[in-house]
Amino acid sequence: QLSIASLSVGFSTWISEYPAVEDTSLAGDSEGDGYSNLMEYFMALDPTVADSAGLSGMVLIEEDSLQMVYRRSKTASEVTGVVQWKTNLISVDPWSDAGVVDTLLSDRPDHQLRQATVPIKAGEGSKFLQLKVDSP
Repeated sequence: QLSIASLSVGFSTWISEYPAVEDTSLAGDSEGDGYSNLMEYFMALDPTVADSAGLSGMVLIEEDSLQMVYRRSKTASEVTGVVQWKTNLISVDPWSDAGVVDTLLSDRPDHQLRQATVPIKAGEGSKFLQLKVDSP
């Protein structure tokens, strides 16, 4: 899991900077772009603008790996994020972060672009990725 210590901003301080947000809960999505306030906090997005367009479809498929590119706020302090994988969405088996390699692609003023790479092993028919974001 990632933890970036710099100019830390807690969730309640961050969300208070957006008085137009009607639902200030972690699960809220006032602008209806499909990203919760918690995810927007993690990704350094604006919870008043439907700015998640273009963030979907960030998974690249290579011959021997899946790669997910995602944003990570440099100031969000009350959140953790980890890319996880699973080979079957129907099974009750838990998501796993075993073998995930996370690297920095680009360091921007308010966020990082990161890439998580998950190997595809011989014989694996399918593999699915998710970015799991939690508030401790």
